[in-house]
Amino acid sequence: MRLPCEIIVNDFLPFLRKVIAERLHSKGYTQTQIAHMLNVSQPAVSYYLKPEIPQSRYNTDSVKERGLELADTLISGGSATTIIKDICSMCMSLRTYGITCRFHREQLELEEDCTACIVNIPIPIISERDEALQDLRTAIKIIENTPEFIQLIPEVQVQIVRSISNSQSTEEVAAVPGRIVKVKGKPKSVTSPEFGASSHTAEILLAFMRKNPKVGIRAAICLKYDPTFQRAIEELGFTYERLKITNFLSEEGWNNKGIVLAIESQLQKEKIPEIIIDPGGEGREPIAYLFGKTAADVSRQSIKIAQKVPSA
Repeated sequence: MRLPCEIIVNDFLPFLRKVIAERLHSKGYTQTQIAHMLNVSQPAVSYYLKPEIPQSRYNTDSVKERGLELADTLISGGSATTIIKDICSMCMSLRTYGITCRFHREQLELEEDCTACIVNIPIPIISERDEALQDLRTAIKIIENTPEFIQLIPEVQVQIVRSISNSQSTEEVAAVPGRIVKVKGKPKSVTSPEFGASSHTAEILLAFMRKNPKVGIRAAICLKYDPTFQRAIEELGFTYERLKITNFLSEEGWNNKGIVLAIESQLQKEKIPEIIIDPGGEGREPIAYLFGKTAADVSRQSIKIAQKVPSA
């Protein structure tokens, strides 16, 4: 019988080391130096630096971004204790209704409510994650039972995210792997929600929460933005803020950090909008992000807007 820890050792850790090794190598470190920093052999580093990306379950944006952060911590001289704590925290998040939990259930064909991965994790952490996942399931049902919602599904599809309190990373934000899509003219969730399933929308929620920690916002949803959406939110009385993303474009063009920086720079603590709007640009679809205290709340508010938007 395969244990969840085996998945971590055989799949997660090698992929994480690959991400870190590639980052360090790009900064000019030799294979010998990288081996010393990672406490592995030089041949292992040589393997990690092969151009082919191994087929890893953990090849997700959120895991890769955390790996890059860990590499930068190593470069800046961060302590081994700090890095070990960060990796163990990632492992716990992935086990607690995250990627590891899902893969373990699938491999052993375990029941949906299996708790094998979380027997030694403090009950308050489990309870809060349970609550977040149940909130997302409720929100998804509300959306799937409202055919009009498809009018708000953008080309990039819909992502709805729900954090726990004091979330610091995207692994502590639950979302829908594969997003919510159109299936036979109706909105449909591709699969069950889990933690660590979103990078982009989760990062935007975290930025909003950092800017407004006392408001109690824990959920967000990304929606199609166009003139009919604008008219609908004005008629319904939603407060909104249009972000000036062009002020934060990198030399490479638009990336996720641009909208995060715009949120952190532009939003004012005394004036908290319900919706922020990324107006889009060259090769970038306009998107509206609606925030609320629960995922169920943002789904209900989204449906109010959908029912105001004329059918295509």
